[in-house]
Amino acid sequence: MARRVAHEIKNPLTPIALSAQRIQRHLDKGVPDEQSLAMGKDVYVTYCETCHGETGRGDGPSGLRLVPRPADLRIHTAPGVHTDGELYYWVAYGFPGSAMPAWKENGLTDQQIWSVINYARAEFGNSGA
Repeated sequence: MARRVAHEIKNPLTPIALSAQRIQRHLDKGVPDEQSLAMGKDVYVTYCETCHGETGRGDGPSGLRLVPRPADLRIHTAPGVHTDGELYYWVAYGFPGSAMPAWKENGLTDQQIWSVINYARAEFGNSGA
């Protein structure tokens, strides 16, 4: 009992606090509602489709010339493959060793980044690739 109390004093992130943080992160990134999906589609068509293609396969007209080829979003947005945080990081800061740009540095907001992730998961992540 004393160890548990000591642990809670040292680590104020009790299960309740951790749950609240998870909920807040979920709210911060935007629940995939119709507005988020519409914004995500707009961002995808404007910034992503040229490399990742209409179907997310990495076969867009610009992507065909890249080495390595752009990620196949049917695979990388499928449930359980990558976390939302990983996807956010790659969209925001680019992917090392690839032509994936750092979109946060190129003007996309956090809301736009989360929305394009929501859209890609909804559009390509359940395609059974």
